[in-house]
Amino acid sequence: MARVLIVALALAAQASGIEAVERTRLLRRNPSEGGAVHVASNAWEFPSDEFTALGGAFTMERPAVAVGLGYQKCGTTVMARILGQHPDSINFGAKEKHYLGGGGSQCAKPGPPSSLQDYLESCFGGQWPHKNQTTLDFTPTYGTMAEIETVVSNVKNMAGDVDYRFIVALRNPASRAASSMGMYRKLALFEYANTTDEQLDNFLREELKSRKAGKPTRFISDGEYSKPLKTFLKTFPKESVLVVNTDKIGELVTWKRIYQHLGLKIFEDHQISEWIEAASLRYEGQQVEKYAATHTAPYHASPAVLQELSEHYKPSDSELWEILGTKPWWGEA
Repeated sequence: MARVLIVALALAAQASGIEAVERTRLLRRNPSEGGAVHVASNAWEFPSDEFTALGGAFTMERPAVAVGLGYQKCGTTVMARILGQHPDSINFGAKEKHYLGGGGSQCAKPGPPSSLQDYLESCFGGQWPHKNQTTLDFTPTYGTMAEIETVVSNVKNMAGDVDYRFIVALRNPASRAASSMGMYRKLALFEYANTTDEQLDNFLREELKSRKAGKPTRFISDGEYSKPLKTFLKTFPKESVLVVNTDKIGELVTWKRIYQHLGLKIFEDHQISEWIEAASLRYEGQQVEKYAATHTAPYHASPAVLQELSEHYKPSDSELWEILGTKPWWGEA
């Protein structure tokens, strides 16, 4: 009986169709495995190409919990909205729960979850997975080095008689860093409000110096994707995580793989295209409003700064392509 629960790329489900005895079964840890975290049986693996890497379509042998791992400015908002239009995807509360990573919970409790039941009650009003429905929580910070170990530990602690699968969205890390800094100016946050492009260039250069000195940074560190991905793969197999190329989230093949990976029904091409267009137009409209509210414009990092960032990310990118088993998804920004 297929049921899907999404955290980070997914979470919500109607409780009315599940009896109390079924809830107990979902929570029960497998006594023979000491409460081990289950991963769905792999039906077939997807090819690693320009659209996605790793992951696969799964048979639904037990209810599933899916976790969207990140990253900020990698298209997670648009992806969550496209998923949210699927009739088997139920939104509840904030898109980003921040419950599994310890980064300021948006749920009823501060976290961390003590069990699957605690997680559902705290973040989803006690709603339980029913049939093929998907609950939605896409928290971009889950996949960062600052939170990935905590997220993995909390998922293991939740356990329960469910399967776990994950999604990660990636884009050129140099462009991501610049976009992230631009977002802070757009929202008039901290010292980045009312700045020029040249001033933001200098902020990025200073961050790059700090990062090269081994210090964690607000904008640079999160683009070193290979490190947290390796940490994640120490616990979970490659087929449990679908890595998505942000530049391809407007493609039908990308979404068909996402739906298959999550166990969701695949609709006709025209319907999926409508969802993609609706989510994209809504996002673009909101960006225009945000820029107007703070009287700012998009940040365009200088070619020199983007080149410096690209050089910094080369070792991490090289390791990333080896992990994913695919040709590079981006060159220099």
